[in-house]
Amino acid sequence: MMREDLGYAHRHQEYDAYGNVVKETYYNENEEPAIWKEAGYASCEKLFENGNQIACSYYDTNEKLTLRKDYGYAIRKNQYDKYGRTIFRRYYGIEGEPVINSEDHCAGWGYWYDEKGNETDVWYVVLHPVSNNTLLG
Repeated sequence: MMREDLGYAHRHQEYDAYGNVVKETYYNENEEPAIWKEAGYASCEKLFENGNQIACSYYDTNEKLTLRKDYGYAIRKNQYDKYGRTIFRRYYGIEGEPVINSEDHCAGWGYWYDEKGNETDVWYVVLHPVSNNTLLG
């Protein structure tokens, strides 16, 4: 049964050997890819490294990168330190260009930790108005 409020009939998830969800796809009642209405994508693929999610990409029903309509980005990338703590999170568009996440109103985050591993600072990543490169705000 198709849930009109969601835009899909069912969600399928695939896992890696470590139990991480690496792909999530939405389907209509005919088993064709469908768009999740709230978020505006048909599937997402996640990449993991050392147990940490390093990237998540969103696709339309034709398996082409698409912007999440709820947040305005197509790719989210995370970078971790040697202890597995997030040190950067950045958002990108369809062409791989930095974009502003419409929920957080920034192009990403930078995280700093003290010698005991406590998070001490969180910085906004902003876009340079001319070059469109990312900068810590």
